[in-house]
Amino acid sequence: PSYDQKSFTSQLEGQERVLVAGGPYETPGVVHVAQDVRLYAGRFSRSQEISWDLESERLYWLQVIEGGFADADKDGLELETGDALA
Repeated sequence: PSYDQKSFTSQLEGQERVLVAGGPYETPGVVHVAQDVRLYAGRFSRSQEISWDLESERLYWLQVIEGGFADADKDGLELETGDALA
């Protein structure tokens, strides 16, 4: 068994974007995970709206690291720092 660890702070600092943080492929700058998984890291402005196309056959996890998140499609669902949504 092995593990990989990487900080994405410098790549996201001052930018509003999403980047691939990990997955089953061995790519420079991406954490290798020996599973069928995709990991993304993102930073967004307070009022920015994003949308994501979800594949119905996959499972998803959203973790709020800092700040908050409100889902307009979930009847006012709001998440704060440390909250998660599966």
